[in-house]
Amino acid sequence: TVHYDIPSLLLTNANRILNKLDELLLFVSNELIDIIAVTETWLSDEISDSVVSINGYTVIRRDRSNGIGGGVMCYISNRFFVCQLNLNTKNDQDFEILWILIRPCLLPRPLSVIIVAVLYCLPWYSVGKCRDLTNYIIECIDELSNKYSNPCLLIAGDFNSLDCTTFNRCLHLKQLVTSPTRGANILDKIFTNYNALFS
Repeated sequence: TVHYDIPSLLLTNANRILNKLDELLLFVSNELIDIIAVTETWLSDEISDSVVSINGYTVIRRDRSNGIGGGVMCYISNRFFVCQLNLNTKNDQDFEILWILIRPCLLPRPLSVIIVAVLYCLPWYSVGKCRDLTNYIIECIDELSNKYSNPCLLIAGDFNSLDCTTFNRCLHLKQLVTSPTRGANILDKIFTNYNALFS
């Protein structure tokens, strides 16, 4: 029997990761989690990676460039090859989104890599800004699909009021989160193009 190396993923809206780090460390010590996607980190460049590091994980982050709050980060198990992706698609500075390439040892055919996006859609985005974010996601995935053959996509984040219908339909993705994440609403979502690999 072939055992493929499909990573597990945890998505959490931290609303200040420094206040939740002990809780996250405790959770990770009891669960085998390969990828931890975090939104609303509230980190800045004054806080070094060593402050938020977790043993056995590589940390990649993107702090909000102006003002307080926001920010996204991702912890990836050291058992994977991982690198942050810098895309040619314009408007990169307009949104809080992180693109990461992960290469497990053994993936089912025809997959070549796993691409993880962690994003935070601000709740006060205008209709036009939400449309720009949707177009940006589609353009980025088009660029990555041209560069990497048959990538497995995992787009995780706090989407707030963003209507995901357009990019979901264009990219043939399935939303994995089915239970409400805040109140009666599903604001925190995970999309993939290979839903048969995940539960």
